[in-house]
Amino acid sequence: NKYRLMSSSKTKYTIILGNYYNDDKDSTKIEKHIKSLIRFTYRKDFPSLIPYNITSDAGWGCMLRSAQSLMCNTLLRHYFGKDWRFPSRYEDIIHNDKYVEILQWFTDYPGPPHFYSIHHLVQCGVKYGKLPGEWFGPSTIALVLRDITEIRRRKYDGQLAIYVTNGDTIYTSDIQRLCINASNNDIPPNSNEISNNSRNDSKDEIDGFHYYDPLYNKPDIIAKEIPKWHCSLMILIPLLLGVNNVNKEYVEEIKCILNHKHCVGIIGGRPNHALYFVGYNSDNQLLGHDPHTVYCNPIISMDCNKNFPTEEHINQVHVNYLQKLDITRLDPSLAIGFYFNNSTEYLEFYDEIVEYNKQLSNNSERLPLFHVSETAPSYMSSSYDFENGMDDSFTGSVKNSFISTSFDKCEELNEDTDNDEE
Repeated sequence: NKYRLMSSSKTKYTIILGNYYNDDKDSTKIEKHIKSLIRFTYRKDFPSLIPYNITSDAGWGCMLRSAQSLMCNTLLRHYFGKDWRFPSRYEDIIHNDKYVEILQWFTDYPGPPHFYSIHHLVQCGVKYGKLPGEWFGPSTIALVLRDITEIRRRKYDGQLAIYVTNGDTIYTSDIQRLCINASNNDIPPNSNEISNNSRNDSKDEIDGFHYYDPLYNKPDIIAKEIPKWHCSLMILIPLLLGVNNVNKEYVEEIKCILNHKHCVGIIGGRPNHALYFVGYNSDNQLLGHDPHTVYCNPIISMDCNKNFPTEEHINQVHVNYLQKLDITRLDPSLAIGFYFNNSTEYLEFYDEIVEYNKQLSNNSERLPLFHVSETAPSYMSSSYDFENGMDDSFTGSVKNSFISTSFDKCEELNEDTDNDEE
């Protein structure tokens, strides 16, 4: 059972992103897994968020830091796999070029390669009505992560896309449009269309017009083909599971999700106190990383690979403990994250959710957190531009926002520098 719960057992256990650990027998494995997760926290002394002269996010950036943690751990899984574990020696990790590159993406400086810096999170947040110093909710930060990841995918050859649900339903048709290149021949034909082959085989033809006769055009038996994606996928599902607290019908389902092999965590917490949750334990406590610690921003030289990351920085983002929160105290506003390397993983997940939700329909004490469907109803046409990778409104406020160091600006600066060197 992929949604296995251990509440009936007297054994003390810990669940971390789909991995079950016996507290007595697996203490070393638990510590290694926790140590392998990234934790981002408040920073101070980063370049100011012009024109507000803000150089620290302490007191207001906890959702941004929790989202960075979710995003970075998803990228670690994307590049290194679910079973990657942090090496025991500092010397080993700093010689992992891809790891160092990923860490650079989250350091707080404007412009590439710091794609997920607080500067760019805040910059994209302006589009959704958020200014520096204002607290972000799970829905807003999910859209911000999507937009930045799409920029990186389109302009910097990123291999990951993000789909954010509009409501509590995942629509496969939207996901296929996002993950399959429009020119890809693997896109299955519309089921309502009659194949050209069957038309050409027809016996009746008058003046070039083909009559479709089922007696001469028996349907071909075609094996169901799984369309090939050109990128991997992260799904973010913003949810509101109650008014002041999470409704009791959802409590067990939250634990089930954290026990799923494709789950990459949940961002939520208490009101105005966000955390990044990665698991739970047998005491009915959620386990996660708390960003409410302030560290100085790491110094990055012009040569990003020189003296970064320091051992001090590594020890700040990799810790061997998790914060605990009684699940009954969880704020009902949260966002769930899943990661899929390919279409096969997603379609298996789709079938699992369909079957699981059917089982829940007979249980009056539990409700599904979300649903899956093949296509969205016609009245829910998405404003997301899958071809160009942005909402229709994206070209407005983000491009013209107050931060002068947008991705485009940085590209222009880099080009000017290159020309000067020539």
